[in-house]
This record gives sequence, structure tokens and C-alpha cells, in this order.
Amino acid sequence: MSLNTYKPQDELTIRDLLNIIWKRKVWIIALVVIAVILSGALSLFVMKKEYRANATLSVVPKDIKPIALTEKITIDDPFEHLTKKVKADFVKGMLSPEVLTAVSGELGLNDTPSELLSRISVRDVEKSNLVEISVAYSDPGTAEKIANALCGIVEKSVQTERQAEFDDALVFAQGRLEVLKNELAEDNTQKDIFLDQHDVEAMMKEAVRLEAVADNYEDRLRTISRQISIDAAFVEALQEAYEGLGYVPAGNIEFDVSTSREVSSGGNRPNFEVSGDELSEALLVADYSAAHLRLVSFSLEKTALEAELLDIEARMDTIEAEVLAYSGEYDSLVATVGLTQSKIRAYEQRRAELAEYSGTEEGSGARVVEVISGAIAGTQPVSPNVMRNVLLAGALGLFLSLAVIYFKDVIMATPLASESEDKMNPVKPAE
Repeated sequence: MSLNTYKPQDELTIRDLLNIIWKRKVWIIALVVIAVILSGALSLFVMKKEYRANATLSVVPKDIKPIALTEKITIDDPFEHLTKKVKADFVKGMLSPEVLTAVSGELGLNDTPSELLSRISVRDVEKSNLVEISVAYSDPGTAEKIANALCGIVEKSVQTERQAEFDDALVFAQGRLEVLKNELAEDNTQKDIFLDQHDVEAMMKEAVRLEAVADNYEDRLRTISRQISIDAAFVEALQEAYEGLGYVPAGNIEFDVSTSREVSSGGNRPNFEVSGDELSEALLVADYSAAHLRLVSFSLEKTALEAELLDIEARMDTIEAEVLAYSGEYDSLVATVGLTQSKIRAYEQRRAELAEYSGTEEGSGARVVEVISGAIAGTQPVSPNVMRNVLLAGALGLFLSLAVIYFKDVIMATPLASESEDKMNPVKPAE
């Protein structure tokens, strides 16, 4: 059966297809060989070759945790101005336009940042501190230079950026200190003006002093009251004793008091000139007279102390009213001054910490990004992939040849359905 012979009574079988392919094998092989040769020639001599250089970086973010402030106060903390970055942030920044421009400028390349971006790939190695950088370029030496330059610029830019952040934070802290010190001077001026008009501090000190004096007076009054009670009882006992002996009534006793004091069996008491029929009468008269005078003296002192205490209490009430009238404004001024002083101390603490950190690895950004392995370009180009292109071309040539054969020897060789029926059922001529 020829290739173009069609058997309408039979369906096309796999054997028929295989026969067709076998008889067209030379043509198929020729198409495949031509496709392979063309693909290999294009890959080797026409397509632009690219070489790849790989480098590895270590990225270890270092966040700084400031010491707690010595005072519980809220400030615009300079440490909050430091950017907190994770590994992904550093990886993203490696392909920023600024970094790529710096790479191109350092190597004197004509590539734009977007062109370099298409040649560079960065891979974050999960569950590790490593980042792999891959550069594809037409020249292996240039690929190495680009990869190494990128690593160096990223490492340096991280340090520069970190140091700049610390410098900015220091400048911010110093600026806040200057502003707060000016505010403190203004607050103290307002406080001094207020005290010149209403010296609340002096009034409060005077109130404290008067309160201490009043306490002393009250203690003295309590002591005098106890002594008056004792002396009154003593005078009453002497009076009863004197009148019980049948002497004249005590109210009729007349006595003089000398300015000197002498010691007698009765204790330290005035010297009296008394007369009496008996010595006992004279002694009773002397003791009664001394006790009575002491009682009168204590009573007069008590009256004077009570009057002075009332005067002190009145002065304290006046001061308390004045302090109450102006204490609110005064307390507000004092609180404002105290708050400003606390903020100044807080910013001085932060400034000292920033200055201390700026010379450390955390502050300078050193060793945040480190080169683990420098770039080394492969000797064989990674693009184009000759073997892959040849295999794909061979497969494509085979597919196309089979498609052409099927179309030519099967589809085109099949008669129309009406023609097939006419041939299978010819019309008999009429008799």
C-alpha cells in the first residue's frame, strides 16, 4: 500500500502511522539534525555568553537596648531614632539604586542601576546568617569585580549609615538639652518673679517656725498648768494647817518679799520678815506666802503664754490663707522646673550612652555585614546552555517533522466524505 493510498473501509492504525514514520525516517532525521546543528551554532557562535560569579556575606543585625532612665519620665528618646533592622532589611538594601550606582561608579561601568539589577541576584539563606550574591556578566573578570565591589560597598554603607544615625541621635540629644536648658532658665525667671511678689517659700518657712514656737508654748502651758494644780493644792493644805492651829486667818497675813534668796529647810524661797508667837507659826506663814506667790507667778505666765499663743495662731492662719491663695500657682511653677530638670538629666544620660556606643561595634555598624567568601567566576559560561539548547532544538525538530508528516501523509491524503461514499457506492446507470 502506497503512502497516499486510503482505505475507506479501514481505520488508520498505529501500524499505519509507524509505517509512515519509517518511510519518512530520512526526512525526520534530517530535520532533527538541522535543528540541532543550528541550535549548537547559534549557542556557540551567535548568542552572547555570560559568566557567573558568586560571593557569600554574613548579616548579623545588632540592635542596641539603652539602659533604663534613672527617673521615670517620658522623653523623645534618641535611641528611638536609630533604625531597627532585621536581616531581610539588609538584603533588600543591597540592591538599592544608591548601592548599584556606587558599584557602577567604582568600577567605571556604563551599566545603569536597572541594568546591573538585572544581572545581580541576592538570595537569603533561610535559618542562617548567610546571604548569597550572584552576578552574571559577559566577562568573568567583570563579574568578579561587580560581586566583590557590591560586597565591599554594602559592608561600608552599613557602617556609614549606622555611624550617621548615631551622629544624628547625638545631635538631636544635644539640641534637646539646649532647648530644655533655655526653658529651665525661663521657668526659673518666672519662679523668681513670682517669689518677689508672693514669697511663698519664706511664708512656708515662717509657718514652720511659728508652728515650732507654738508647740513649745503649748508644752510650756501644759507644764505650767500641772505646776499650778500642784501649787494650788499645796497652798490650800498650808492654809488648812495654819488655820487648824488656831492662828489668825491666812487672808490676814501680811508679808514683804526681799530680793535675795536663802536656803532653808523649806527649800529655795524668798526671805520673809514675819512675827509670830511660835516658830511653827512663822514657818507656816513663810511657806504659805512663798507658795502663794509662786502660784500667782505661774498664773500670770500662763495668761501671757496663752495670749502669745493666740497671736501666733492668728499669724499662722494669715500665712496659711496666703499660702493657700498662691500655692497652686507656686506648685505649678515648681513642678514645671522639676520636670524640666528631670528631662535634662534624662537627655544627659542618653547623650553619654550614645557617645559611649559610638566607639563600639554596635554603634559603628562594624561586623554587621561581613564577607565570608569573595567572588570567584566560573571558567565555563552559564549562558547560553549549549547542551540544553541542543536537546530542546532536537526535540522541537522531531515534533515539527512528525507534525508535517502527519499533516501531509494523513490529513491531506484523506478524501472528502462525499467522495468516499460515491466511490464506495457507485450509481448504476438506468436501463
